[in-house]
Amino acid sequence: MFALRYAYTKAGQLSRLTYPDGTAVDYVCNAQGQTTEMGVTPAGGTRQVLLGNATYYPFGPVASWSYGNGRPMQRVLDQDYRPLAINDTRSDGLSTGFAFDPAGNLSALTAAGNTAPVVSLDYDALGRLTAFKDGPTGTVIDGYSYDATGNRLSAKVNTATQSYTYPTTNHRLSAVAGTARTYDAIGNTLSIGGTAQEFAYDATGRMSQAKRAGTVVMYNGRGEQVRRADKTNTYTLYDESGHWLGTYDANGAGLQQAIWLDDLPVGVLAKNSLRYVQPDHLGTPRAVIDPTRDVAIWKWDLKGEAFGTTSPDQDPDKDGTAFVFDMRFPGQRYDAATGLNQNYFRDYDAGTGRYGQSDPIGLRGGFTSYAYAASNPLAAIDSLGLRDVVVVIWRGQVYPFSVGHVFVGETNGDVILSQFPLPHATHGTNMTYDWYATLKAEGRQPDSVWKVSVPNDRAFDSGVENLRDRPFWDAILHEDETNCSVAAYSALESGGGFMEAAACLGPLIMR
Repeated sequence: MFALRYAYTKAGQLSRLTYPDGTAVDYVCNAQGQTTEMGVTPAGGTRQVLLGNATYYPFGPVASWSYGNGRPMQRVLDQDYRPLAINDTRSDGLSTGFAFDPAGNLSALTAAGNTAPVVSLDYDALGRLTAFKDGPTGTVIDGYSYDATGNRLSAKVNTATQSYTYPTTNHRLSAVAGTARTYDAIGNTLSIGGTAQEFAYDATGRMSQAKRAGTVVMYNGRGEQVRRADKTNTYTLYDESGHWLGTYDANGAGLQQAIWLDDLPVGVLAKNSLRYVQPDHLGTPRAVIDPTRDVAIWKWDLKGEAFGTTSPDQDPDKDGTAFVFDMRFPGQRYDAATGLNQNYFRDYDAGTGRYGQSDPIGLRGGFTSYAYAASNPLAAIDSLGLRDVVVVIWRGQVYPFSVGHVFVGETNGDVILSQFPLPHATHGTNMTYDWYATLKAEGRQPDSVWKVSVPNDRAFDSGVENLRDRPFWDAILHEDETNCSVAAYSALESGGGFMEAAACLGPLIMR
């Protein structure tokens, strides 16, 4: 029996989370309910400050904090809440800057506070990453090409180029550089390279066994992988938002336990020793710091291969002791038994930049049902291996007059929400327009398009239906009324999707 225990303030704010082994994390909040300090008390130990002095931007994302040993962390955003820099001013920590092209694509990684690119990035017309280049020379380090529907056709990683082949009838990857893959009837990967990697699935389509390793995995009713059986049994626990909280042995002892500030991993306990985790702009851990020696004991370089094939450095301090930490992109943990990253509802293959299973929500996730994060892994996330939506924004303008508009659609362009007043003014009957009617009514191309991950499909769909049924549109809302921006925000919020975690796809993606 593995239980989490929650304690709350009289105002309903989380004040304490107790893990199954007795470790407790406490939260000190400001008047707005934002966490400003976190303390960790290991089982049988004394309280340690994990972080403090946290500050926030006006609409919520955290702006800065100090770790318990005084190590600083700044997360600088621009006026559109895109990342400009993540900066730890001490040695060994995460420090990088970000630059964007006019279409809103992440175009360069720089030194924090510097505009000269260390790495530059290129994209095709659909926002898919095509080149990862050395900034000073422009030399292509890694390059990628795609077919019209988004399947990867080739990958050049360092000096090796691999070709990808597909059948004419579906999106299942047949082979990479001659290494064949096989699938079951619904598109789950059964093998890679014959018997080198073989997988079995349960009746719900979830991977249940890595045959060569002999590892058997099991899931709970929420679809979370909770038990692994090989030579021993280990158990995995998640919080209510689906964040990985810890892995435990059969006796309930914590092997590793993660500590979160909202959606950012900021600490990890291993053998009751606290370490600091430094997440990047997406929430991917990039460094683990030993607070006593104040050095990095694990690093996953942001300037490594973009889709995640570069292995972490498990001994950057060269002390001869490897620190194994399996967190990868948001929602992912590396599984040595399969060679894949377990991504909640699916399994991600970093070597090909795609999932081993077709999207369980079908084409609502996009035409290429195996693709990861729209093939834009440094700007987008898919923490559950499920659904993304696009949010298309027309800003208000004085002449010709427009109050602006927000359209929410599937990644294939199908309408989800596009609330328009009839007549087209600041009040009228609420109408839902498709993409072409929306474009015609607005009379101009959108200013930006954002891709947002929606963790809770059912709650999102329910919120959408409720908003669609409101009969009237008004810029100032009353009962039974809606407008496009409030509808979009409310629907995203109901599904757990937020614009601060979105990726800008550029202004022309929906043409």
